[in-house]
Amino acid sequence: MTEGLVSSLVMGENYHMTEFGRDLGLGSLQGVHYYRNELNGDLPGDLDSANTQGGVEYPAVNHRLRGAVGNVKRVFDDGKEGVYNSVKSLVKNPLNMGTFNYINPMKWQGWSKSLQFVGRNMGHFAADMLPYYYYGNTMNDGSWLHERVTGYSPGY
Repeated sequence: MTEGLVSSLVMGENYHMTEFGRDLGLGSLQGVHYYRNELNGDLPGDLDSANTQGGVEYPAVNHRLRGAVGNVKRVFDDGKEGVYNSVKSLVKNPLNMGTFNYINPMKWQGWSKSLQFVGRNMGHFAADMLPYYYYGNTMNDGSWLHERVTGYSPGY
């Protein structure tokens, strides 16, 4: 994370990030959440490449909104996350795209019976999932709270 981002979170100041050249002037928590999109770059462009680069499949419920039933999610060691559609291409639309994980679920694979697993799982939920439920992937992803929480888009 960048020094400015950490400072804004600690000090409770607004984190200023831009989207398409426009200053969003977001509050600190919202800014930190949306900053994860800047950290999620350089992903493999297709599913076959993702598989050869160590991507591990994880459930993609929240990346299959509004009829995108063929999407699969790959999480990488560095916390990056790619979502790939039914023709194996990287999904870039804000509604279903992958996002960077501040607390990477990859780091706790295999620890399912330990207290450390529970702690990391709770950390991932608090740092990565709850902000998504509240804010969505971007300011304009078009999703509704109930879709993000349940992974269900009525009528699709």
